[in-house]
Amino acid sequence: MKRKITVITIAVVGIFCLLMGSVGSAGAASDQKVIKWRMQAIMPEVPTIGHWKGYILNNQDDYGWAKYIGEVTQGRLQIEVIPPNSAYPNAEALTNIGAGVVQCCQVMPGWYAGKIPEAYIASGLPFTWKTSYEAMDCYYNFGFYERMQKIYDKYNIIHIPITTQEVEGLITTFPCPSYKDVKGKNIRVWGPFGKFIEALGGNPMTIAFADQYMAMKLGTIDGCTTGAVGLEQAKLKEVASGMVVDPNFSVPVKAILMNKTAFNKLPKDIQETVMRESKHYFDTTSALAQLQHRYVIAETAKNYKFTPYTWSTEDEAAVQKLCEEKVWPYYASKSPECAELLKIVLKHLKAIGRYNGEI
Repeated sequence: MKRKITVITIAVVGIFCLLMGSVGSAGAASDQKVIKWRMQAIMPEVPTIGHWKGYILNNQDDYGWAKYIGEVTQGRLQIEVIPPNSAYPNAEALTNIGAGVVQCCQVMPGWYAGKIPEAYIASGLPFTWKTSYEAMDCYYNFGFYERMQKIYDKYNIIHIPITTQEVEGLITTFPCPSYKDVKGKNIRVWGPFGKFIEALGGNPMTIAFADQYMAMKLGTIDGCTTGAVGLEQAKLKEVASGMVVDPNFSVPVKAILMNKTAFNKLPKDIQETVMRESKHYFDTTSALAQLQHRYVIAETAKNYKFTPYTWSTEDEAAVQKLCEEKVWPYYASKSPECAELLKIVLKHLKAIGRYNGEI
């Protein structure tokens, strides 16, 4: 009799354990469910160039980032990347991401500086951050990120800065061995470069990135402030005659924008993974961007009538002074928050020995 009771007891306990195991497995499975997002790219995919495999130039930071996030979350967050302007006009990313039209995108914050003037400073004022690690240091070690995130909170957005080490200069159809050669020229600008070109004596013009080629070919513009990426992605290598490649005008800090509601619905560990691993990813792609930009410049100089220009140290010092006196204060005056953000930037520049003025 005792033996029968023991057998029955073991059987009941076994069934109970199996049931509990099933519940536990179901709970684990639900935690591991696949979450699918959509992301709008900043530019069309560019065919592979040179010796790099996979994504290049700006596509590293949308197509490449989406793939990376899929890998580091072990497939739990899968992001489908759709072409630029396919779900909404790229320049209207702020309101569309906030509304959840798609869950995320890559942007240039200067696009929506009309709504958020602080984006002028967040995207990198001319002659402030000249390297990606300077921008990253200021963002994460001087409180710049937290200050900007409070602004994005108002639009239901979480942002991740992309501190890209591009070769950011001036692509021209005229000889430009000195900043003085910019005087009187029509220059296409983006974000905070309008006042910069004006300070150099040029005429700033606003033209879409994709329209630069025809504008330069037809003589509507004499040049454009952009990264060497434009030589390849906008085919400016076919119509330009040179580019100022040194000094580096700025580090164009782009951004990943994520719908805050969608982000908050992610499991906590995925949220932490996305924020943590994105820093490492963009640090790596920044180095790749520098190499790829240099490659594009070298290939353009080899295959076209194209001259890379280096301004003298005297010219660089003169332009730095113009920025300190005319450009930075102009963008700081856009709002009280802009003024506070510029103070953070200047405090950082002073800490690393690149600014000696008052804050």
